[in-house]
Amino acid sequence: QKIQLCEQAEELIMEPSTVKAFKALQDLRAHWKEIGPVPAEQNEEIWQRFQAAATQIDERRKEFYEQRKEEMDNNLMAKQALVDKAVELSEKRPESVKEWNDLTAALDELLKVWKTIGPVPREVNEDIWSKFKGIIDKHYEEKKEYFGTIRDEQNSNYQKKVELCLKAEAIAKREDWKKATEELLQLQQEWKQ
Repeated sequence: QKIQLCEQAEELIMEPSTVKAFKALQDLRAHWKEIGPVPAEQNEEIWQRFQAAATQIDERRKEFYEQRKEEMDNNLMAKQALVDKAVELSEKRPESVKEWNDLTAALDELLKVWKTIGPVPREVNEDIWSKFKGIIDKHYEEKKEYFGTIRDEQNSNYQKKVELCLKAEAIAKREDWKKATEELLQLQQEWKQ
């Protein structure tokens, strides 16, 4: 039975999934303990064979997690760079519709890149995401406020121009041409303002 466990452990060395191989090895270790002793003259040899396979799997697992940690640390650096870029982009408040739209496009592009970057260490994931999302949320709140102000101003201008139209229509019906012309010219100046 222990020879079969050795063979199974040796097969696990070729298992593509490190996690799956390690879990299966844990089951084999538990089963090893359940099986009784073997003849003393074969005990050390069979144990060394099993341990050799187990050591290879353990080393592969260790390398896997070290590589994974390194990747997550690199992902964290990449995401921190995106946070820094978002902060840099957001430092100057846009002053025109085009500037607002350009900034929105730039931040949306950063978000797309963010989504392509893999995971970061669990203990910093929430913090880094909160920073990035906070910058984007703040941008959209300020943009909404800016465009709301523009909309209010446009509505106000619309009302003023409707009033100017009504005045112009009233002036157009009059017959004192000279004074009416002067008043229409004055209305045109107000229109431009």
